[in-house]
Amino acid sequence: MPPTPHQPDLPQISDFVLTTNTSKHERFLRDPYYREACEELVAIAGEQAPQVAARHALLLLKPDATVRGKLTAAIDWLLRRGWRVRASAPLRFNRWTVRGMWGYQWKSADRGRRDMADLYMTAADSLLLVLAAPSNAAADQWACNLLTRSKGTFDVATCPPGTLRHYLGSLNRQMNLVHTADEPADLLRELGVCLEPQTRREVFTALIEGRDGAAQAQATASRLQRDSQPVDLSLAACLETIRADLEDGSAPEPYRQRLRALIEQIAIDRSRDWQGVVNLAALAGLHLTNWQIVTLGTWLLPPTNGETPPTRSAARQGWIHDRHPQ
Repeated sequence: MPPTPHQPDLPQISDFVLTTNTSKHERFLRDPYYREACEELVAIAGEQAPQVAARHALLLLKPDATVRGKLTAAIDWLLRRGWRVRASAPLRFNRWTVRGMWGYQWKSADRGRRDMADLYMTAADSLLLVLAAPSNAAADQWACNLLTRSKGTFDVATCPPGTLRHYLGSLNRQMNLVHTADEPADLLRELGVCLEPQTRREVFTALIEGRDGAAQAQATASRLQRDSQPVDLSLAACLETIRADLEDGSAPEPYRQRLRALIEQIAIDRSRDWQGVVNLAALAGLHLTNWQIVTLGTWLLPPTNGETPPTRSAARQGWIHDRHPQ
């Protein structure tokens, strides 16, 4: 068992000002992921721990970035804008780490979105980056805030040009390629979720020493892309593949007819019944891959919180992005 780092008294952690939300601060003080990461950072950085957290940001390149070959492009985008990679780690999420990362946000999420998140986040490897803010960033500005603004919104229709998601070609609300920690408190908590204690201590040491981790991150990104099978995640491609498999199979004709008709309704924006496609495909003897189910669900789940519904034009735009990244 690795040695346990010195455990500072809770009041020392409670004095950290790493979020602007008082209720979040109080909630995180009872969160073991946050507390463990804080304790480890204090053991290494001492009184400078809050400043270390404030000067750094966390970016998670998610499984769709891996299978669409966007990892190296994302790192290049960051480096061109002055971000400095201090540490990186490949990750394979499971349902427990998914809940650890987004459990607070899921309190109002319906079962369909939770199921989609499980399938999506566990479908391939992710890449975690810890970044130092550009040298020209304001000293009183949290790096997490700066990166979150540069990331862009989850809504494809309103994601501003020049943001990371727009540059990489975000597809829809869930398949949006990247996640950032919103505040320094989130950075520490999410490192607590994603990394083992020894790895966290190595990351914190790299941050304090100001190591240049860009080459290692690019090498890891290239390897993950090379080892993953490319996937076209556009809705049009998914429907066309299912349609082609349906014609090649020997399923009972009633199921083939119903599935064919439903696919046509979805293709012309007259249905969002992705679960019907999954169920009819099973009855027709077709095996849908996890990525096919994720593609159907994330494109067709009902929009929430004022999100603009994905349409055929959005699907075509995603197809274009995959082939001609901006």
